[in-house]
Amino acid sequence: MNEQPAALAFEIVEVSRSVGNCQKEDMPCFEVVLRYPQTSDGEAAIAGRVDAAVRDQVLDSLLLFQEGTSDSIDSAIDDLFAEFDAYIRSFTPEDVPASSHWAIEIDARLEYRTDETVTVMFDRYAYTGGAHPNSMRIFLNFDRATGNRVELDDVVADREGFGDLIQRKLKAANNIPPDGNLADAGYFDFALPKNFALATDGVVVRYNPYEIAPYALGPTEVTLSYDELDGLLVSDRTGAPQ
Repeated sequence: MNEQPAALAFEIVEVSRSVGNCQKEDMPCFEVVLRYPQTSDGEAAIAGRVDAAVRDQVLDSLLLFQEGTSDSIDSAIDDLFAEFDAYIRSFTPEDVPASSHWAIEIDARLEYRTDETVTVMFDRYAYTGGAHPNSMRIFLNFDRATGNRVELDDVVADREGFGDLIQRKLKAANNIPPDGNLADAGYFDFALPKNFALATDGVVVRYNPYEIAPYALGPTEVTLSYDELDGLLVSDRTGAPQ
């Protein structure tokens, strides 16, 4: 890469809002708690791209189960609270479901930094009724020289080899022989991950519940060392030793 990596600094933005009676667990309540990084120093154009992508991911995470769109985090929370209020008002006071203590928590932070990239990790917890809460983890990788997102195709030169390596690691972790099938451990059909992080010691791939396995199996996360990935990556897009 010709550009020099930017010296980005971050601070944490915190938002905490609620509606209803959140002091009693058996009363209707909706709490939203957000923590996410925002650049506090760095070249304006680069910092702006990073901040915009982080903001968009916070919005996407807030609106995951909501119809429509919002153009700001505050308006997204307002819309969620309005939908919750309409839901509660659809019941008589004595018939309000016991599962009406709702919460969304998004905890995002700078997780990895290499010579070429920074990675922001989003942990999202949500309970909006139903049998169980839902959790997911999302990684956003950024090119420090430009502030642009780094996608899987920017990193992986050999997609087939990359997928084969992940499957070998998953089989080993589940005591499945090399010629066995991941379905024997309850997995769905294999697909390359949507989620990955560029760490200093390797590439972390993450499958959230339902992406490659049922909810009962939980998330699947595998770290592929740069030694294991030798020959599979576009070398100048990773934290691998050059």
